[in-house]
Amino acid sequence: MTTILRFLFLLFAGSASLGYSQTQYRPAAVGEKMPDYIMKNLINYTAATTSMKVFEGKWTFYYLWSSSCASCIAGWPKLLELQREFEGKAQFVLVNTYENEEIVRKTFERRKRLANVDMTLPTVCGDTILGQQVFRHSGVPYVAWVDPEGYVRSITYSASVNSGNIRRMLEGYNVPMPQYRSNDSYIIPDFGKPLYMSGYGDLLDQVAHQSFWGKSIEGMKIVLALVSDTVYGRYYAIVSGYGINDMFRLAFGKNPEAKRNVEALPQSMVVYEGPDTASFFYHLVTPALSREKIQEMMRADLHKHLNLSGKWEKRTRECLVLKLKDTTLAAYKGGSVKRILSNERLLINKVTVRSLLDGLVQVTDYYSSPYPLIDETGYSGELGDIDIEVDIMDHKKLNDALSRYGIEFVLETRELDTLVVRSTDGS
Repeated sequence: MTTILRFLFLLFAGSASLGYSQTQYRPAAVGEKMPDYIMKNLINYTAATTSMKVFEGKWTFYYLWSSSCASCIAGWPKLLELQREFEGKAQFVLVNTYENEEIVRKTFERRKRLANVDMTLPTVCGDTILGQQVFRHSGVPYVAWVDPEGYVRSITYSASVNSGNIRRMLEGYNVPMPQYRSNDSYIIPDFGKPLYMSGYGDLLDQVAHQSFWGKSIEGMKIVLALVSDTVYGRYYAIVSGYGINDMFRLAFGKNPEAKRNVEALPQSMVVYEGPDTASFFYHLVTPALSREKIQEMMRADLHKHLNLSGKWEKRTRECLVLKLKDTTLAAYKGGSVKRILSNERLLINKVTVRSLLDGLVQVTDYYSSPYPLIDETGYSGELGDIDIEVDIMDHKKLNDALSRYGIEFVLETRELDTLVVRSTDGS
C-alpha cells in the first residue's frame, strides 16, 4: 500500500511539473491591467521569452494575426510605417498564437519575396496560452492597445490602428473606436422573424411583413444578406454594420446559379454619389415572394427613408480585363477540381473563367478593388493546372505570372453598366 501511495504521489507531482497545473490568466479587458505574463517563442527580438512588463513605459500594440488572414498580412506595411513614426513612444508586437516559428518565418519570407515587405517587428509564435487566455479571441485581426502603465485602453480591429487615433491616445484623449467582439458576444436574433415586437405574445408569429430602419446597433453581428427562409416561408433582408452603398449592392444583387440567397454586387460595380453617412441597421421581413419583389421593396425603402435611388448607366471605367491568348496552355487537361485563392497564391484546376473571377472577388482583396473584373477570354471551357505564387493584388505582377499560361490580366478602359446611386431630388 505504501508503495502504491508513493507511486501516486510521484505521478501527481510529475504531472504538476510538466505543466498540467498552470496559472490561469484573466482575459485582457479594457480598463484592467495586463498580467505579468511571460511571452514565449519570440523572433525579431533580443530574447526568445520576455515578460509583457518590459514594454511598460511606452504604448504597446499587440496585433494578433494568422497566415491564413489576408487582411492581417495586408496591414503589415502600415504597422511598419507606424512603428517608424512613433519610435520610442510605441511598440508594435505581432502575436500568432497557433502557428509555430517555422510557419511564421516562411510567411515572412514569402511576403518579402512577393511584396518586398520585410517584417521586422517582434513576433510571438505559437503561444496558445496567450491566445486562449490573455487575448481570448474568435478571429483575427485583433489589436490590444496597452498604455505605458500596462492598462488596456482599447481592443479593436485593425482599421482603427492609424496615425490619427494613436496620436490622440498618446495625447491623453479617450478616442471612441469600434471594439473587437468575439463571436459569442454578438447579438444574433432570429432574423427570420419580425423584430421589436416583444410583449405581444403569439401575435409575433402572425406578422407577415415588417420593415425596420435605424442607426447601427452596438453589439449586433455584422451582416449583409438577403435570404429565402424555408422555415417561416418568408424572405428577409438584413443589413447590420454596413453603409448605404452596401445596401444598394444588396438591393441590386444577383442570384447566380439559382442559389436561394442573393449575393451583393461587387463594390467596383457601384458608383455612390450620395451624402456621406454612417452605418445603419435595416431589417425587412416579408412573405415568400420572388427575389425580385423583395429587392424592389428594399429599393422602395431606400428611396422613402433616404431619398436615394439606384440606376444602371453606361460609364467609361478603368477595368481589369482577363484575356486568353493561347487556350492550349491554360485549358484543363485532367485531374480533380482545385480552387485555392489568397492574396499570395492562385491554384486552379477544372475551374471556369467565371469561377476564377468570382473567386478573386470573394476571397482576395479584389473584393474592395475600384476596378471591375471583366472576362474577355471568350472561353467557355475549363482552366487547368495553373499554379502561381505571387502578390495577387499587384495586377502587373499577376499579369506577368499568368503570361506563361497564355493569359493576360491588364488594366484597360471599357464602357460598362454601372449602378449609380444618387439623390432623387437632384442634389
